[in-house]
Amino acid sequence: MRLRGMLPGSKLCEKKIVLSPSANMAAELKSEGKLFMLKRLRLADLEPMAIETSLLPINRFPSLENRNFENESLYEILEEEYNIKMTKAQQKIEVRMPTPQESELLDINYTIPVFHFKQVTFDQNDTIFEVAHSVYRGDRYEIETEIYR
Repeated sequence: MRLRGMLPGSKLCEKKIVLSPSANMAAELKSEGKLFMLKRLRLADLEPMAIETSLLPINRFPSLENRNFENESLYEILEEEYNIKMTKAQQKIEVRMPTPQESELLDINYTIPVFHFKQVTFDQNDTIFEVAHSVYRGDRYEIETEIYR
């Protein structure tokens, strides 16, 4: 957000240990144990911009659930305390209509489309450590790409 000239912010929506993750969640993370789920409302100039939900295997990150996350960076915590460096991520992006909960959190009308990002994040050992789902407001967010030949 800073690169876009906006003041970034964050509001914690939910954090919890998922005791019995779905088979799909566990398979994506190649985890057989409990997962830590972190859901935050991301702000730009104090206005809602996105909802980010991260899932991480709790066996790799003990005590992560005890952090605040309102004013802390997840990736900085992972790097400083768990020696995890994000080296790459794979994303799928789709445009869809928001759910009623997303409309409420993002403070948008249900007729405004959103970008839905599904991300799988890898560490320095090429191991998946996070699966994330992000929903960005279509009226305030844009995607810019470069194409080379």
